[in-house]
Amino acid sequence: MAGGGPSLLSERQLHLVWRLGLHRRRGLLLEDGRPLDVLFPGHPALGGGPDFREALLRIGGIEVAGDVELHLEPSGWRHHRHSEDSGFAGVVLHVALHRDAFAGRAAPYGGPAAPELTLEPYLELSVAELAAWTGGGAPGGASADPDRTLAGLEALGRERFERRRRALERLARLVGREEALYREIMTALGYRLNKAPFGELARLVPRPRTLGLPRPDLERLYGAAASALPWRLHGVRPGNHPARRLAGWCALLPRVRGPLSALDESFIVEGSEGRIGPDRAAAIVATAILPARGDWAAFAALRPPPPDRAALDACAALGLPASRLTTMARRWGAFEWLRAGGDGVSRSKIPDPSFRSFKLQAGGQERI
Repeated sequence: MAGGGPSLLSERQLHLVWRLGLHRRRGLLLEDGRPLDVLFPGHPALGGGPDFREALLRIGGIEVAGDVELHLEPSGWRHHRHSEDSGFAGVVLHVALHRDAFAGRAAPYGGPAAPELTLEPYLELSVAELAAWTGGGAPGGASADPDRTLAGLEALGRERFERRRRALERLARLVGREEALYREIMTALGYRLNKAPFGELARLVPRPRTLGLPRPDLERLYGAAASALPWRLHGVRPGNHPARRLAGWCALLPRVRGPLSALDESFIVEGSEGRIGPDRAAAIVATAILPARGDWAAFAALRPPPPDRAALDACAALGLPASRLTTMARRWGAFEWLRAGGDGVSRSKIPDPSFRSFKLQAGGQERI
């Protein structure tokens, strides 16, 4: 299709096709004739900016890491004025489902034109089949009975919870229960883009060194250790900025009077003076505190935050409305199902040139 009528796929459906790898992954050809291999399609971006981050590609035999932007037609880049947006400076591949008559290429902010791929020739199914598949029925022979599907998701959620619990137990045998949970909580502070440096910061500043310290001393202690770590700042929303999260952690820790396993969502939000928001606090409770306590009953009763892009993708693939994922167990199960049905590429840490360092000043302000 080149400059024809509207596509049968929406951009959200195209996003799902790319995420699940429902196309050939090796031996693709870019519009300029260079060969392309998709080694890892990237992590879906949950905020503004490019659709996928930290993709790993091989273009003309050279491995390239960066962002991927998707449109139904190449002219979508121009229509959305991405060339004027610095948030798209890291785009290393522009993917369009169809060709259109627009001759200009995707030019990231302040840089040369990005490589472009027309995806339609490499799809595993026809566009019509993919439109029907991603708009309704569950793939892979999944049950058409919604209640049965939800029961299966809850079972997958339980498996993921147990995997988290066992991982924390193994770590606790090495470093102790309080230290293990401390490291897991700090890793969770990093959300998706800064988990590794937050985890390393917890190792550099172990829990015993923080006991009894007031907030200014904690800020100096963490700030000194954090200054040399590879923080990712490009593409991070202000509310997720590592300096803000660390400032909230420094406000919270002096108020903890018992084991970290006793923390709950409201205490984390209030103790951090709002710098750790409700969604991140809920994620810390779900991914670290409750598995450390082995409290499946409390986990099963958790209500998830509003669905993000990954949850919506899972629901679209399963043919379920997002309103049916009413518990954290179901939400985790949907993620597990989507992961099992997606690509098998190892999601190892991908180098990113946008990593930079920061230091904390007194009072929790960052200097970048």
